[in-house]
Amino acid sequence: MSLTSALSTALAGLRTNQAALSIVTSNVANAQTPGYVTRTLDQVEVAGSSADTGASVRDVGVDRQINLFVQSQLRTETSGGAYADQISNVLAQLQSLYGTPGGTGTLETAYNNFTSALQALSANSGAQSARSLALTTAQSLAQELNTTTQGIQQLRSNAQQDIGVSVQSGQ
Repeated sequence: MSLTSALSTALAGLRTNQAALSIVTSNVANAQTPGYVTRTLDQVEVAGSSADTGASVRDVGVDRQINLFVQSQLRTETSGGAYADQISNVLAQLQSLYGTPGGTGTLETAYNNFTSALQALSANSGAQSARSLALTTAQSLAQELNTTTQGIQQLRSNAQQDIGVSVQSGQ
């Protein structure tokens, strides 16, 4: 082995060690940085050009050491959060369909008005106004039921479309 090839081999080793030390320094400096991923230097042995020259080393890249468990947990929690957001969205839409309990224009109010009109009709079956009120409240209840049913069917259709899009995009 000649002096030149020995110096070349030593210099290659020093350069690779310097790169490795730089990466280690970066790892230590960023150990508490959120989202930082530990890195390591990839090194390969390089054979000499002839039998009398020794082997050398060369760096071929940097590997990021991702914690697979943490990555799996991140995916699980992200999908759980998206699921909770979707359920919250659907429940908010259902709440707007059903309305606030006791509020005007809700299914509950239409049903209560209808039962009150039926009770008034049963108490005074001969009165035209009681019959007219029972008919009007029955029509209002039917209209409210139809509106609520259409809204729920629209929500169901939207959910099916969202599921189809998610399946096709692989999410």
